[in-house]
Amino acid sequence: MLRLSVLTLFSSLALAAINIVVNPNPPLVVQSVTDAVTGADMTGLRFSATYLFPGNIPTTFGGVWAPTGAASGASGSLPGPVLSLSGDSSASLAWVYSSQILSLLQSITLDGSAAGILFDRSLPNPGTPGSGPGADIAFGPLFQGGADAIVVTYSGAVSLNGNPPVNDLYSKLTIDFSALPLGGLIPQGFAFTQDSDLGVLTPEPPSSLFLLATFALGYLVRNSTGAKG
Repeated sequence: MLRLSVLTLFSSLALAAINIVVNPNPPLVVQSVTDAVTGADMTGLRFSATYLFPGNIPTTFGGVWAPTGAASGASGSLPGPVLSLSGDSSASLAWVYSSQILSLLQSITLDGSAAGILFDRSLPNPGTPGSGPGADIAFGPLFQGGADAIVVTYSGAVSLNGNPPVNDLYSKLTIDFSALPLGGLIPQGFAFTQDSDLGVLTPEPPSSLFLLATFALGYLVRNSTGAKG
């Protein structure tokens, strides 16, 4: 079990020190974007948290987001990791992480690619049509120093109707604490701000195999009907 020193308790995280990385891949194409999103609108968002267990063994727990109220939602359950959101996704410190796991937190990942959940950065502003103003991630106090070692990665640039991405919307967000002095974030709950949007996903085109099967079925039906005549 980790013990917190007085020095650690009074060391907090400054947003300016966080490293932000952008990875445009894999891209995601959407048909439309909606800016007003609450915790109840996040159904299908995939959340996972990785901890450093004794013996330096990385262990990941994950879950899928579900509504918990008219404007709230969450993923996970105690004693494992829980991420929850009540009200508007852009509200200050609306996202809340909690866990009773007494091991270092190495990273958390939010993947909205399968559900059209999009993370809206501050620039350019307003950016993609329909997205509205965005905001880069911002944290409440974290009781550990070394904030300059925290890396936040936005990946999966979003394209509206096949147009080039404006680079304000991304479908995946990863917060990496593994470079902190102890190899992860000491056990604690925390809150953060991250504006989010909803996108209507563009349907995947039928595969060539599906088209071939459809053609073959049609051919058989036509020939079977002709044989009866």
